Amino acid sequence: MLAGKAIVTLESRVTEKRFTFKVERKAQEDFYFISVLTSPDEYSYIGCLAGEKLTYRPDRQFRIGAEAPSRKAWEWLMRCIDQDRDVSEVLTIWHEGRCGRCSRPLTTPESIRRGLGPVCNEKALS
Repeated sequence: MLAGKAIVTLESRVTEKRFTFKVERKAQEDFYFISVLTSPDEYSYIGCLAGEKLTYRPDRQFRIGAEAPSRKAWEWLMRCIDQDRDVSEVLTIWHEGRCGRCSRPLTTPESIRRGLGPVCNEKALS
């Protein structure tokens, strides 16, 4: 999700609700804008990840309210990541099918699972 241009869908295995998020890295390596899909072609900003630990900071203007299910889902995921909790039994994370770094289509099962194409994966490892 943190490759720079990722679009991911979180699907609850409990409620079967799902939300699609765009995670975009800005010029600084430790700053990402987080948006949620609110209509077929529109994303609404919900906050950012910033700092060395990539702490989630919600949008202060509350375009998407604190009680919105999509925002609660993102905040829950961020708490689980902070606590190093395994969410695989209750949450499925789907990748868009494009490289999270360069946005090119992913064509092999391994690349799709990873969310990065082979060239971008090598860059991420180096």
